[in-house]
Amino acid sequence: KAGYLNDQDHVIDTFIERFHEALEGGAANAMNCQLCKYREQVLGFEDEKGMAQVGHHHHVMGAGVEENPEDHGVYLGRGHGQRHDHDHHHHGHGTIIRMTTVTTMRIAQKKLAKAQTMDDFLVRAGLAGVGLALAAGPLGSFVVWRRMAYFGDATAHAAILGVALALALDLPIGFGTLFIGILMAATVSTLAARGWAMDTTLGVLAHSALAFGLVAVSFLNGVRVDLQAYLFGDILAVSRADLAMIWLGALVVIGLLIWRWSGLLMSTVSPDLAQASGFRPDFERLILTLALALTVALALKIVGALLIAAMLITPAAAARNLARSPEAMALWAAALGACSTLFGLWLSLHFDTPAGPSIVAAAAVIFALCTLIGKSSLARA
Repeated sequence: KAGYLNDQDHVIDTFIERFHEALEGGAANAMNCQLCKYREQVLGFEDEKGMAQVGHHHHVMGAGVEENPEDHGVYLGRGHGQRHDHDHHHHGHGTIIRMTTVTTMRIAQKKLAKAQTMDDFLVRAGLAGVGLALAAGPLGSFVVWRRMAYFGDATAHAAILGVALALALDLPIGFGTLFIGILMAATVSTLAARGWAMDTTLGVLAHSALAFGLVAVSFLNGVRVDLQAYLFGDILAVSRADLAMIWLGALVVIGLLIWRWSGLLMSTVSPDLAQASGFRPDFERLILTLALALTVALALKIVGALLIAAMLITPAAAARNLARSPEAMALWAAALGACSTLFGLWLSLHFDTPAGPSIVAAAAVIFALCTLIGKSSLARA
């Protein structure tokens, strides 16, 4: 707070920020002017000799700055000197920075560009999360109905191994995670068909795949990997290309579920009944496996490998308290997943928390509320 601020760009940027804050605060006087407080607290002014020389220093437009009627400039002073002309003069110990109207407009344009950039990546993050929720909601309903929570967890953890494979072969990350996801899902399905104990098998495969993936990444030479982004997601870094891939993949998953809805539902209720009705339970399981692997590949960048299963299960579990039919549960799960995404992004923006975990935390809160609503409805009935 003491000494001079020689970085003029920093001073100007801070000046403009405080000026806009003052404008938003409404009419102000010399006692509550935000700019005066900023001058006293940050620049270290203690008396009238060091006050900013801005015309006669009246408070206008709710801010402690005023336009000089002679040259329409704004001046921020520092020290014991006084300004006498349109140039930069230094009297005694101090610095006076002159900001002309042109400079103010240039900085305002820069601030506007920054705000637009922030809006762009927040919009992309929101659209990416909503796209994932539209696919994960209905798919998560089947995961809940079939008691496949651990199955989704194993496929999600294997995604880290897919990241290592993609980086080693210089392939897109999505291709590597999709391939390993399908391989893991096929392995689990094969072992389940042969009578292996599913809980033990899935527990071993899930954590083994995650461990092997982390070890494999450490052996990659010349590759710098942000493991935290893959473990917990980095939805704020979603690009336009990522957004297009997420929505394309989500549409594919939704298309698969609509195409095989009757068969999937019938084989979920009873494989024998599905067989008698002309459906093939093994084929339906394969479709569900492909959809799950694709969803995991899509969700890796949004919520990360450790939290993908939560986005599959939590909205669907919440929707079960509100729905009265399978179709309604799938729609409710998609809607609640989208709300969780937007609520989580709001939490991340306002409380500076990680976006991926914030989304899952929001989904957990919504689940708790839906559970209370469901129990209240049953009690009244």
